[in-house]
Amino acid sequence: MKIKARKLNIIDLINNKKDILWGKDYFGQFKKNKLINYLIFGNHQNLMDIKEIFRTDTCSKNLINDFVNLYAKKTKYFIRELDELRDLKEIEVMRESGFMRFNRNYCFDFDAQQFNQSSETQVHDVYCREITRKDFGELANFDRDCQIMEYRDVFFRNKVFFENNLNKVFIFSHTNNLNNIVAYALKKEIKDKSVFEIIMHPASASLIHDCIIAFAEKYVFFEKFDDNFFFIVNDNLKTEIEALRKQYALLWSNQILIKEGNPRTKIKLSKQIFNFNSVTKTT
Repeated sequence: MKIKARKLNIIDLINNKKDILWGKDYFGQFKKNKLINYLIFGNHQNLMDIKEIFRTDTCSKNLINDFVNLYAKKTKYFIRELDELRDLKEIEVMRESGFMRFNRNYCFDFDAQQFNQSSETQVHDVYCREITRKDFGELANFDRDCQIMEYRDVFFRNKVFFENNLNKVFIFSHTNNLNNIVAYALKKEIKDKSVFEIIMHPASASLIHDCIIAFAEKYVFFEKFDDNFFFIVNDNLKTEIEALRKQYALLWSNQILIKEGNPRTKIKLSKQIFNFNSVTKTT
């Protein structure tokens, strides 16, 4: 019996007793009108021509290939982020389907109690502060410079993104020049957890340690938020990853996989507004 594949609608989800994640799209395979496999996807950072796969029902190369084939003509890139330990089989399937790793995220646990016991409690080179409206343009340029060169014009966060996340961004700058941005932290919307992604240019990778301490002083002690928080860094800071492993508990490392689509015409990028109503990360 031939397997048919298409985008699912709400009736499909109800009839097949699937949980509905609002703001996400579903794609499925049918056999004799019965749903046999599906995946959840959406537009990455609200970009219409970049599709991100969040979750699959079963690890199936045919499902991934059917999905890519259906959307390839109107999609510039397909991406997916998977846990390197828990999702080994899915990573293998994605690679068999033509996806390649282009970045990696690492998540570490910061323990305030351990911080209190450390002798390095004073930071003189880096200062942490909130974002202001005059920072939007400079942050957008900074984020673009921090992206992998091949994809920086596609994945960078623009002024609209920072305007829509005004209360979720912290800036790191030199103490002797508060306008000189060396990194920024973005609060991730993960239920019951304080998680921050730290974006930094590889040329300044050695400052990551000062940024973490400065952030802890502001977030934990000055602002009196959670004693424990998690921070995410990517492969741009690969020269410092081993040092971070020795100092903080590594919770997970995720591969970010990408595959190029084949759009018939150039699709204009929509405004980059981050959508936080996403499926919980594989942590």
